[in-house]
Amino acid sequence: MQLNDRSFSRMLNQALRYEDQTEVKNYWFNYLELIWSALKQLPSAKGNVYQVVNGRIKENYPKKKIITWWGITSCTQVPDNILSEMLGKKSTLLKIKILNGKNISEYSCKSNETEIVLLPGTRLRVNNVSYNTNLCIDEIDLEEISDEMFQADTNSNHTTKRTSKDGSFGK
Repeated sequence: MQLNDRSFSRMLNQALRYEDQTEVKNYWFNYLELIWSALKQLPSAKGNVYQVVNGRIKENYPKKKIITWWGITSCTQVPDNILSEMLGKKSTLLKIKILNGKNISEYSCKSNETEIVLLPGTRLRVNNVSYNTNLCIDEIDLEEISDEMFQADTNSNHTTKRTSKDGSFGK
């Protein structure tokens, strides 16, 4: 459902990223409750997934920085599925090692790929930031961290900045 800037998913993710969560509580809570009740029925997916972000954002994400991902975000397990989107554009490839993604492939219109969803509130640590000279793109390696890992990370540079694919990951 990616028809325009007023699509359901874009509007929901924008609301999730706002610092003032009044709109989420007043207008989106029932939808989130419905989505969460469905997604929690699915087993958690682990491993590497990939996401494309428009723009070069690596300067904003130093190694070991911890961020909280606030959008509901679709990722793929096969980077080839999204690399064609990046060629010739100023983009960043996110490689994310996940612990609790949700595999929605059986329910997705993307029949040619394994689609994994990251949920709002997912905490990620920046493990590496690089430039891929073969593909001419920036890459950021992220790793989902559990609550226990988060509490143990006393040197964290944590931020609750609301982030997602919709162009605000680096803002």
